[in-house]
Amino acid sequence: MGIMDSLHAMSQSAALDVQKFSDKGGVASARLCNFVTGRSELQFGHKYYLGGEFKNAIEKHNAPWVRLIGFASRKGSSAKNLKLSKERMEAVGLYIADLGLSVQFDKVAFVGSEQSGEDASNNDGYYRAVEVYVYGTKPPPLPVEPAEVVDKQNKWALRYGGGGSLNIGPVQVDGFAFEIGNFARKVSAKFIYGGIGVGLGIPLGKLSKIPGGASTVGKWAKFTTDRTTALSSFATAGSIVGEPGVTLGDFSIGDSHLEFIGLSDSSGPVRVIGNTVRFSGGPGFALPSGGALTGGKFTMVGKLNGFDGKD
Repeated sequence: MGIMDSLHAMSQSAALDVQKFSDKGGVASARLCNFVTGRSELQFGHKYYLGGEFKNAIEKHNAPWVRLIGFASRKGSSAKNLKLSKERMEAVGLYIADLGLSVQFDKVAFVGSEQSGEDASNNDGYYRAVEVYVYGTKPPPLPVEPAEVVDKQNKWALRYGGGGSLNIGPVQVDGFAFEIGNFARKVSAKFIYGGIGVGLGIPLGKLSKIPGGASTVGKWAKFTTDRTTALSSFATAGSIVGEPGVTLGDFSIGDSHLEFIGLSDSSGPVRVIGNTVRFSGGPGFALPSGGALTGGKFTMVGKLNGFDGKD
């Protein structure tokens, strides 16, 4: 593993085993994440939550109901993942039943990997999960169309809007424009990223004196968050890791990986599934590089715009 790979890996964060969230009409709800790949056994953190806070919420009501929804990551076949999500859901249900509580189970569901992003290789712990809900009375039926809308609220696209880098020895200064859009709300906002860090240049004689590079507007890169948030939340600290590569006009090798650091809103932290967004710029010029890493800040500028996610 090279230095850039090491720095990139250090910037990653993992899904929490238990991610609590608010559900309209419910008294307690959480997503139990990080089931071991291909397995359905509960983690210690799952059992601790279910036997503590979740159990206490049930005991506060005379006729409580519990709803369970099982999930799987995209790794593996759709049929296998559907079966696995059912097994995880059933394992959680059995553990709750073994707590000896007087509770009724609402219609449970298992959806396999159909809501687990578009990357067929994505094995993020957020998707290896079971959602658990407690209701004081019998809950309303699981929505069909509204659920699809809610799911889209977590789906975004990011586009590099142009800019460039200035290199002074090993020091690199970035000035980039970005646009981020939300598929459910059909709106986008523009951001400016300013960062400073290190760029690993490759000696090329007199050409090495060219102090940086620039590129034009790139294509939309889709990403998902673990819950919905406002566009303004992306005005936060961040970092960008550039892969080794080169850009000469339309020819380009090497993408970049963007991470939002401290992404949150009034309800708490928000996490990008997969932790980073992979993007690339349009035609431009940049000398061969061994990679780069900068840290800086995203600033939201201007008004909201219409958005359809089309290049």
